[in-house]
Amino acid sequence: MPSLTHICIFSEHGWKRITVDEATKIEADLGLGVSARGGLFMCELCGQYVTLTKEGKNTRHFRHHAKEADKSCPERTFGAASTTNCDRTKHDLPIRLKLFPKNIPSDFELELGLLAVPQSTINALQNQKILIVPTKQREAVYLSYSYVLKERLSEEKITYVSIGQIPFPEYQIKMDSRKDILGFFCWPERIQGINPSGTLFDTVSCKKLPYDADVQVGKDYYLLCTKQIFNIYSSVSLKQILIKRILGINWFLYKVSASIIDKYAANFFLQYHCRLTDQPIAIQPIWPIYSKSPYVIHHNSQEMIFHVRGNVTTKCFPHGACKCEHLTDGGRLEYIQCSARQQLISAGHSYKLNGGDLWRRLKYTYLWQEPLDRTKEIPSISVTDFSGQTVYPGRTNKLPPQNILRICTPYDGLVILKQKGRVIEKRRLRADTTVEFGSIQFGFELEILQGLDCVWSIQYQQAGVQLKHDEAQLLLRLKNAVGPLVAIPHTWGATAGRLDSYPQIKRWLYQKIREGSMPMSAYRELKHFMICLAMN
Repeated sequence: MPSLTHICIFSEHGWKRITVDEATKIEADLGLGVSARGGLFMCELCGQYVTLTKEGKNTRHFRHHAKEADKSCPERTFGAASTTNCDRTKHDLPIRLKLFPKNIPSDFELELGLLAVPQSTINALQNQKILIVPTKQREAVYLSYSYVLKERLSEEKITYVSIGQIPFPEYQIKMDSRKDILGFFCWPERIQGINPSGTLFDTVSCKKLPYDADVQVGKDYYLLCTKQIFNIYSSVSLKQILIKRILGINWFLYKVSASIIDKYAANFFLQYHCRLTDQPIAIQPIWPIYSKSPYVIHHNSQEMIFHVRGNVTTKCFPHGACKCEHLTDGGRLEYIQCSARQQLISAGHSYKLNGGDLWRRLKYTYLWQEPLDRTKEIPSISVTDFSGQTVYPGRTNKLPPQNILRICTPYDGLVILKQKGRVIEKRRLRADTTVEFGSIQFGFELEILQGLDCVWSIQYQQAGVQLKHDEAQLLLRLKNAVGPLVAIPHTWGATAGRLDSYPQIKRWLYQKIREGSMPMSAYRELKHFMICLAMN
């Protein structure tokens, strides 16, 4: 009988592939037989433990246990000769868990993400509707959700639409005309929904994890299921968030995380078809310059270079995109020939089966080849003092009340606190989470970064202090300023003439006057500098 061909064993960093010969040696070292109940060898295709047969008349091989609850494994019935028809261009749309209220949730609903598409496609949709229908519904319940696509889609971001408060295991997408959206963009006709036995969500994005996803040590996840779970592992943290009764069934929401990587924690997440690892997969563009929005990378090049980390395979669609790999210590570099204006690149696990391939996509993104003339507005940053008053960026000679600043940003970011030009603290910012800085003093400078851009900064300086020693730092900030360009007033010619004590800034300003414009952030910085100079 042919052996199962996609078998793993738990190792130091997670699950790794193993052969029958390697498994036989491990069994000999252990000095005992290995059955499915022993929990040693795992089938990658279905996430269930398998048996290594005993030595005898037949060649030793892996096989599934006859009493398995889930008998849907592609290799189970017909062994390695089974076939699998899988369109590798298709992928699930993201499903998001919406909790309310956010701080101490008492309820939830589900949302489906409609991926960003080019504006030309949106304009061509006219009044086309999308109908989202939960399948496998009870006879007493019939739900569907209808939306006009042109009103919901965006070129810049994912648009989430409600799919109700009742979790269903599958959703069907129906449209008036499928060719505009389901052509290149490969929207599926059916979407995997919520498994009542347990579905994991990322706690930051609240998006559902795909089947076979990597789960990281030390990271929190939401677990939604219909059974009450009792924590029996010291390496797994489990906290119940809420209980919701839906159609006579209790749904439990937990927050879970693994503190260390061991077999007990790995088994816990394996039952929800996720693999615990300390080396999660990642696919990151590194060349050329690009702009990024959720699931879309905008570029203007015939070739792109990606850094891929983790035990995954990358694929491109349309086929014919050339790839050339170079191994690195932390992963590998992949060169992708951009042969079409719009391409799909994805990373996942690929399994070779006789008669076909099984492809499980874990991460994917679209490549849009177009001119990089896109601009973004500076995000709205909330900085307040102890009394709740707004604090404005720039230079000031007044300390905030109680020497406290409170910062809240719409996106993740970084705060850098400097004292006399020396970095004394760096602190991560979480989206929509307030961070407080105390003990603000004269000589402090605070910068807020979103991505690689400094979007807000303030400097505390005592009145009457000479600004001469700050010229080099100010010039560096002016040169690195980004954002929309603004016209320079004609009166600034006279302003430049008063900068004899700051020759480098004077030369820079004259250059910008000749060019006729400068970035908005540089304009504000220089204007505040001139005000402080006049006060001194």
